[in-house]
Amino acid sequence: MKAFVTGSSGFVGSSLVDVLNRKGVDVRCLLRKSSSREHLTQAKFEVVEGDLSSVETLEKALEGVDWIFHVAGVVAAKNKDGFFRSNVEGTKNLLQAAANVHQKRPFQKFVLVSSLAAAGPSRPDRPRREEDTCDPVSWYGESKRAAELEAIDYKGQIPLVVIRPPAVYGPRD
Repeated sequence: MKAFVTGSSGFVGSSLVDVLNRKGVDVRCLLRKSSSREHLTQAKFEVVEGDLSSVETLEKALEGVDWIFHVAGVVAAKNKDGFFRSNVEGTKNLLQAAANVHQKRPFQKFVLVSSLAAAGPSRPDRPRREEDTCDPVSWYGESKRAAELEAIDYKGQIPLVVIRPPAVYGPRD
């Protein structure tokens, strides 16, 4: 089995690469030239240098993979545009590349790792429920929700799951 991971130099992504390695999965990581590999020193992986800006480059990177884990995301930016350029446009490019590749050689699953910020805070009187309307309160949350909506547009074209992990902490955080 082969997995493609974006965001593999980050906290969650590098931990995912470690787990995939332990399970015997071949891992291909999308890394920019400037990406730190500090948390990947013990990992085994194939590097694809690039970013989320080119559908064509992403299509080549996805060739032969069985699982796609889209963990990459901008968590701090100077303005709304900075969040949306990476978190929405980058996700849209990866989804398009995945849909193109899936037509030629189907893969098992595209996993979009979103954020609780996409939903927004819970009400004071009860925890959030899945059926609650999303109401993000930050540009980050708005961009992650917009990325989810982009992904949902592809649900008939690719096998897709969107997850919102709870607060994540641990080594490397």
